[in-house]
Amino acid sequence: MDNAIVSFYHSFPITDTMNVTVYLRNDSAILPDGNIVNCLFEDQIYWEVGVFSTGTPWGRWEFLHGNVGADVTTTLGINNIEPLTASVYPNPSNDLVNISLKEGEILKIELFNMTDRLIFEQNLNSKTHTLNIGDYPSGTYLLKVFSQNTSFVYTKFIKE
Repeated sequence: MDNAIVSFYHSFPITDTMNVTVYLRNDSAILPDGNIVNCLFEDQIYWEVGVFSTGTPWGRWEFLHGNVGADVTTTLGINNIEPLTASVYPNPSNDLVNISLKEGEILKIELFNMTDRLIFEQNLNSKTHTLNIGDYPSGTYLLKVFSQNTSFVYTKFIKE
């Protein structure tokens, strides 16, 4: 894809560098064997800033290493990749939140406050976990959930 734009939401400070894994599926690019083109790449992104000629400042995430990715349609023989998804409920909550993965088991959880400070972590090996958040102050929290296949997903929840 030339000049593709990928949008995403995050709560990381723009002074940080993030590791990202991106999966692109092009439904309009059908191969002769009927497969749809799928591309998977991993890189790091950083916040680049500049100023337009009009004097207006701008900022955007840029790839650090420029990795081009892999065509996973032919290399892996697959036609679709399901991203790792985690459920956290109830959200918002006062005291307990339940955590589960759509597929697989939870290997580890890490809890961050909105200043990106790690405030809790726990190794697990279970399909679900109940986290007691009763002693934490009200606010928004970021939860990093690791699966047994070394992938992870971030999700947010609100403590009332």
